Amino acid sequence: MTLVRSQPEAQRGGALIGRLRRIEFTLLDAVQFFFLAALIVLQLVFRQQIPQSQWLLPLYLGSLALLAGTVLTARGSSRPAVRLLDDLIVPIIVLLVVFETLGYSIPALNTNWLEPALVRADQWIFGKTGSEYLERFYSRPLLDLMHVFYVSFYFVPLSLLMVMYRRGNRAELQHTVAAIGLTFYADFFLYYVFPVLGPYRNAQIHFTRDIVASGGALTHILRSFLDHAEIATYDSFPSGHLAATLITIMLAFRYRLKLRGVYVFLGVMIVISTIYLRYHYVMDLPAGAVVAVVIYWIAPRAARVVVFSGETRQWFQYRRGT
Repeated sequence: MTLVRSQPEAQRGGALIGRLRRIEFTLLDAVQFFFLAALIVLQLVFRQQIPQSQWLLPLYLGSLALLAGTVLTARGSSRPAVRLLDDLIVPIIVLLVVFETLGYSIPALNTNWLEPALVRADQWIFGKTGSEYLERFYSRPLLDLMHVFYVSFYFVPLSLLMVMYRRGNRAELQHTVAAIGLTFYADFFLYYVFPVLGPYRNAQIHFTRDIVASGGALTHILRSFLDHAEIATYDSFPSGHLAATLITIMLAFRYRLKLRGVYVFLGVMIVISTIYLRYHYVMDLPAGAVVAVVIYWIAPRAARVVVFSGETRQWFQYRRGT
């Protein structure tokens, strides 16, 4: 007896095969999967040193499932809402999960051995850390204003992504997402290699003024917000604020956006605020700039790397013409 599949079943099978052939597993996908897998392993291996593992593990597993499900079901879709989910929303969700939970794992692996060298570098320039030196310029209005500029960092890369989405060029949007994403993940990796608390959390630095008491209402509100939002510790070197802001500026100039002048102004003020508000040492800043410049150079080439192509069933292709 010969079994013949019904036409609807055959159509479903053909549709599934067609969808799988449209899958392209990108370099950014691989980096995100790597980080989630590595963090899952860390929770299993260091569960005694990481008390939060009991909820971090399911969080990472859920993020991994979300990312894999999006790649398998949304990749190559012709529906704009589904493409937005795949191109932008899910990568941002996964990045935020990784960033907001780094501080729980880094101390289990490493200590802040680089911090004394960064303190000495600041002392060589200013005679003390840059943050201590800038205490002389504290005033209530200026502290409030600097906190506003510091927090604006969170909207700078996001605003660029929204602008690129509205432009309607999917290739440019994907390149922008990849460049910004890879910048953040490069910083995350370096936080594990060079764990640094920063002046604000360094108990060896004795500031002469209480920064919250010296500021106004905005300082109180935004400082409280930052203390709750920036859960990650040991995330000072390199400066993610500078790296992400600089890559945003360079991409804005690359695509000749009208906002590029605004980004430059905000970038300068964000850089000043990171030292003024005690979040970074001076040497964190050039390190962040190096990360941004390297990723900016790599990103167009990385966009041509397809880790796996469902269409050709080949691994690690480099498409020179794209």
